[in-house]
Amino acid sequence: MIINISDSFNSMLQSIMFIYVSNYCSKTKRSILSMVTWIVILWGVIQGITLIVGNSSLGSIFIHLIILISGAIIFKEEPLDAMIGFSIVYLLMGIVMILSSNIYLGYMVSKISEKYMEIGMLIFMYFPQYILFTIILYNMNFINSTYKVIKSKSVSIVSLIIVTVLIGFIVSFNGLAYD
Repeated sequence: MIINISDSFNSMLQSIMFIYVSNYCSKTKRSILSMVTWIVILWGVIQGITLIVGNSSLGSIFIHLIILISGAIIFKEEPLDAMIGFSIVYLLMGIVMILSSNIYLGYMVSKISEKYMEIGMLIFMYFPQYILFTIILYNMNFINSTYKVIKSKSVSIVSLIIVTVLIGFIVSFNGLAYD
């Protein structure tokens, strides 16, 4: 029960981060109402895909591609800006997920009583994401600087998008390896 609530809350925070960072990096700024609307729509899409496909590796990759395309549609005036902003956030999330899942699944899960598995998952899998989102919000100038560096080099843009897709695969296969 607590994992489902945490997962839904995490999806909402991800939607906020993707839209907010993409808007922050974009020259064409969206109104707060527009951003809230898109955040709710994106959250609904993520929840719907997760409900249909599940939290599987295929679902994770499919969600990644849908969000990438959604960002390009939402910020249709500057789709590349949205893709870069999204990719920066996704890359950071992927790195945190790889680290936290390896710590939890590789070391901690065998040391935690079955009774406390959900709490352990919450602490090791979700809490690091919440900390990451807070760090990103407090360091938007760093995110914007990173965005500008990437945008100035066309090779970097393609590389970043490819790296985020690879991170998606790694996170997915990492979960499969511990099943």
